[in-house]
Amino acid sequence: MDASSQANSVLRFRKMRMVFSAVSIIAAGLFVFLWVRSYRWFDTINFRHADNLLVGVMSENGAITFWNDTPALPFLGDPPQPGVTFRTGSLRGYHSDIQDARILSKVFRWFARPSTHAWRVPDWFFAMLAAAFARLPWWRGWNSRFSLRALLIAMTLLAIAFGLLTLALRGCKQS
Repeated sequence: MDASSQANSVLRFRKMRMVFSAVSIIAAGLFVFLWVRSYRWFDTINFRHADNLLVGVMSENGAITFWNDTPALPFLGDPPQPGVTFRTGSLRGYHSDIQDARILSKVFRWFARPSTHAWRVPDWFFAMLAAAFARLPWWRGWNSRFSLRALLIAMTLLAIAFGLLTLALRGCKQS
């Protein structure tokens, strides 16, 4: 490899690092915006399957809640139509069960009912995670070259995670 092609390769990786950091900083800013907005407004994105499985994400009161219902029960009004729906509205007059909880219970929370499972994560966690990702490519220990072993380990962990997710969704669907 001659000196000019090596310099171009280093410059290309530097540009990719800058783009990755910029996208991560923008994502952190959007999570902070969502965090502040969530104290006055709620936002939900729902996916309802034809067999009444409802999977959704909701932002309200400083946290993001991920849930699934079987069968889909009315939540904040009428149940959503089959397919993907987006809904937003004011929190005025809305009372969440989390508002009365102790401060430490508001951070990370998991709900389980016979047909409903929900995970609640604070908005600031996602903002901090995105900001940490912005710093990751500039870390001195970061190596832009990965071995085949690292690739196989990462793919195995990803396959296990997707397998567990599929198993959890099937378990919720059968109950």
